[in-house]
Amino acid sequence: MSINNGKLTEFEKDFFRAYERTVRSFGKDACRMSRHSIIERTILSPAETFYTNAESVFRQMSYFKKHGRFNVKRRCVSEKYYDIIRRYKKLLPMRNGMKKIDVMNEVVLSKAPRFYINTKSAFYIYYRVLNKKRGGEE
Repeated sequence: MSINNGKLTEFEKDFFRAYERTVRSFGKDACRMSRHSIIERTILSPAETFYTNAESVFRQMSYFKKHGRFNVKRRCVSEKYYDIIRRYKKLLPMRNGMKKIDVMNEVVLSKAPRFYINTKSAFYIYYRVLNKKRGGEE
């Protein structure tokens, strides 16, 4: 979720599109729901990708082997790495002969089951995208 010269990242754009899909999925009931409820539902909706790269995952796996935990501060990010590694270990035998980095790339670029962020970060993205849209920049 880094800020690139004030431009929205793909993650932020994808999250906001997912938020809009979530609102549409509730139809007329959405106007009676709290934004917090909609944001929480959006976090649990499928994401376009895992928004990481294979090298980062391998570094996290190495750190995990050494320290028994991932080198991250948020629980939701640890969950992301657990999900990636589970998927990788399941896919690896089926991709016999492929390089491990290629298999990992296939995993991290595949659809993720959810957005691995907390509610506070989700609200930050929501308001950031809204401000950009109101300013006519995106």
